[in-house]
Amino acid sequence: MRTNDPARPEWIFTIRADVRVAVQVVPQEVFLLSNREGARTVPALLVRRDPSATGVLSIGNVTASEPWLRVRAERVDAPRPPADGLPGAAPGDFILRAEVADDAPWGRTRATVRFRTGMPEQPEAELVVSVDRRPLITLSSDRIALAPDGTGTVLGSLRAGIDPATLVVSAEGGIRVETERAGPRQFRFHLARDATARGAGAVVFRAGGETYRVPVAGP
Repeated sequence: MRTNDPARPEWIFTIRADVRVAVQVVPQEVFLLSNREGARTVPALLVRRDPSATGVLSIGNVTASEPWLRVRAERVDAPRPPADGLPGAAPGDFILRAEVADDAPWGRTRATVRFRTGMPEQPEAELVVSVDRRPLITLSSDRIALAPDGTGTVLGSLRAGIDPATLVVSAEGGIRVETERAGPRQFRFHLARDATARGAGAVVFRAGGETYRVPVAGP
């Protein structure tokens, strides 16, 4: 600490603290959610009482920082063997499971989950949720823009794990679309707007049980 005392302008203090936690979170304290093939995911975490804590673990008031994030808590009532990336669980432990809704944003996002523990040493706990969500098809542009003559072409590549044979493409708002195969997972989409069409249009991609809608702008 710096002072205005010319005889001793700087003081050094040693601070010691005994920080106690009431809960343990395993195998880690971060949820990892991703729909990319081959990506490491951790959709469930085990929460247990720390051996040094007092009281009974009772998880409640589980809240997520984002409306598209869903988290539920499940109490363990009987011993469970290790499974799905979680260690063995004992009665009184809790399992937290996280998932994202269909309206979650695309790309990489970060959220948090808070819950009450019922433990006096640590009444509330917070966990981080890391989300990496990719659409079923990646286009050369997130927003399709037509030329002044009402036509346009956009390239697209299906996400790994999506069967190209299941791809169905349709259009809205007076837009016509033709699909051309450009590679094993690549496509060209040729668009044209009807001369009498007005307002916004869109191209809708469906495959593997997923839907991805992309706006069409202009002219």
